[in-house]
Amino acid sequence: MNNNTKILVTGGAGYIGSHCILKLLELGYNNIITIDNFSNSTKDSLQKIEEYTKKEIHNENLDLKDSKGVKEFFSSHTDITTIIHFAALKDPFESINNAQAYYENNVGGLINLLKYSSSIQLSNFIFSSTCALYGEPNKIPVDENHPINPQNPYANSKWICENILKDVAKERNFKAVSLRYFNPIGSNSKAGLKEYYSNRSKNIVPQIIRVIKGEVNALPVYGNDLPTKDGSGVRDFIHVEDLVEAHLRAMEFLNQEHSSLNYDVYNVGRGMGISVLKLINEFESQLDIQIPMNIVRKRKNEVAEIYADSSKINAKLNWRANKNLAQMVEDTLMANDIIY
Repeated sequence: MNNNTKILVTGGAGYIGSHCILKLLELGYNNIITIDNFSNSTKDSLQKIEEYTKKEIHNENLDLKDSKGVKEFFSSHTDITTIIHFAALKDPFESINNAQAYYENNVGGLINLLKYSSSIQLSNFIFSSTCALYGEPNKIPVDENHPINPQNPYANSKWICENILKDVAKERNFKAVSLRYFNPIGSNSKAGLKEYYSNRSKNIVPQIIRVIKGEVNALPVYGNDLPTKDGSGVRDFIHVEDLVEAHLRAMEFLNQEHSSLNYDVYNVGRGMGISVLKLINEFESQLDIQIPMNIVRKRKNEVAEIYADSSKINAKLNWRANKNLAQMVEDTLMANDIIY
């Protein structure tokens, strides 16, 4: 791929988007522009990338629901050929009571991106999807042919987006992939990038960090009576840098001359189930502490166990997750200035 090609990264200040921009810059892709309105992110991420790489990042503070703004954006940036779309609302449980907001943001934002990018020579589109659209799996590991059964508006919004992208890519003859993430954690500790959190953060790792730092008294653990080995939920945790690498492999694959597909989907996970209690234990082990926990009732539609069959992306894109749980936790602690 030509390193001068112009790449749009939406949600570039977010957790995964910022790590992706950093990796692109390190590989010599310097013609990058990002869209982020900082509703669920922080400018600190972009500042850390600029400090680390000594390269300036241009961000457009724009809400993708703003049709006029998105139209004007593409009128000003007609040379974009690749879109990597991270921007979205992403809390499955929050979405249950905020369905309209999730559909307006996630589906509406994608529609605006596709509608107004029709004025440019778009070649490739990489979409951030989720394993949540499988629901409670009827078999594990889960492959891409597993029945789709979204259990909340967040997951359903991603499924709707996948179908829209598939149809539009065929209609307009550009290439697109959806990457179905499992559970990214970890950080780029060298650059100081991390998963930023607030008092509203519901992801497990930010909540663990808040307890370790003494910002809250105990870590909520949602259920210890699930039908798993230790009673806690089992997930497929993957290092965010491995996840970013999957995007780069997808981008390179789409740019190959022999790549004739319009659309495809790939699971992105390690293919290994790790329980929530085992994750907590790894933090405790590395810090030689005990993390206080508060066992609470499992949440509605809580999936007991899910992990990926990633053989498709292994074979087609020559991608594999390389970093283990210990590395994920160590990088997280270092990026949060807890160990050095």
